[in-house]
Amino acid sequence: MKKIVNSEIKLSRGVFVFSDLENTFHFQNEDEMLKWIKDEFPKLSDEYENGLEYYTFRIDILKVGDKCRIDGEDKSIFEIVKMIEEYDHHYLFLLDNGLILPVSSCFAIKENDITFSKRVRVDGDLQSNFVFENEKEMLIWLSYDFPKLKKEYNKLSYKIIDLDSLKIGDECYVIGEGDDIFKIESLVNYGKHKYSFGLSSGWNEEVSKCFKVE
Repeated sequence: MKKIVNSEIKLSRGVFVFSDLENTFHFQNEDEMLKWIKDEFPKLSDEYENGLEYYTFRIDILKVGDKCRIDGEDKSIFEIVKMIEEYDHHYLFLLDNGLILPVSSCFAIKENDITFSKRVRVDGDLQSNFVFENEKEMLIWLSYDFPKLKKEYNKLSYKIIDLDSLKIGDECYVIGEGDDIFKIESLVNYGKHKYSFGLSSGWNEEVSKCFKVE
């Protein structure tokens, strides 16, 4: 049964379960998450003939009243109106546009020191860039999320490209902007593994289009 929960609950860790079941579970901290993995995940896995696998991930800490972006919406900003517990360790946000989404599908509008070292350029029926903090994160995405994209689009290929590890405060060039130099002022998350830099020009540019000033 869905219920409205304390608006001060702050969720920071997630577990994505996959194989015969696809679902996400949300936790306030790492200890709570690890206890669930130890005690509850084996019981859940035993319910399915082929068992289950999982990986863990971080959730942007958001609460009622915060503004956020959502997966797949690169420009729009939404306000979180309510937090709903659908069942144990699965939480939803009600947004001001009426959408109800898992908390892990909502992303903070924030500045931080995240850097990205890997890019996957997807070509074919979908043209897009996905960026990753490290190789392990990228390989997880390639092994699980990329095959799902291939089912949705008929023809897809990808190429792995190294990125300059730029962060807020750095100066950079932007592809297509010649020798102009811009300062990185913010980081915008507009989808899963999709980020832009907010630049001193006032424009947002994809992380994959920015490179280091030598």
